[in-house]
Amino acid sequence: MLALFAMPAFAETGLFQPSVGVDLVYNKADLDTGFKKIAEDKYSSFNITLGNKFNRFVGMDLFYQQSLTEKGPLVTNRIDTGRLKTGFKAYGLDMTGYLPLSCDWTALATVGAGRYNIKSKLFGVSEKENGTGLRIGLGTQYQISEHIAIRGLIRHVKLHGIDAVNSLNEASIGVRYTF
Repeated sequence: MLALFAMPAFAETGLFQPSVGVDLVYNKADLDTGFKKIAEDKYSSFNITLGNKFNRFVGMDLFYQQSLTEKGPLVTNRIDTGRLKTGFKAYGLDMTGYLPLSCDWTALATVGAGRYNIKSKLFGVSEKENGTGLRIGLGTQYQISEHIAIRGLIRHVKLHGIDAVNSLNEASIGVRYTF
């Protein structure tokens, strides 16, 4: 409770500038060879962030990302015909570097890690794979007002511990509200 009353004081010092954000994300997956013919490699997802900017140059974001379920091409086995349905969820932490370019424009660089859960279903059989993603990104942010900014990012995510997907490339556009 004391932390809630102390927030304005920390905000004045610049040590505590919390933010929330929402992004729309286009994902392109680099699929393992065995999955290229049966799985969809393009996903739409959304990203929700809770962040803090520690000073003009460094910040941190906790994120949660979820894709829509996508259907791959038609697959036939001896008994049935169907489409592989896939989707993913992820959560983690990104550190963000800010480089002010003007009063309103800022260049962004991100590095982080996340936990990825990929779910697939074919012929009534579901399978889940969990792994770690190392994330690196570049982008820009435009400050619309004192509290509202829009940003665009491109990001590469190298996945470890997941057989079906080697990596993800992402392009996102979103809004940030800083308190």
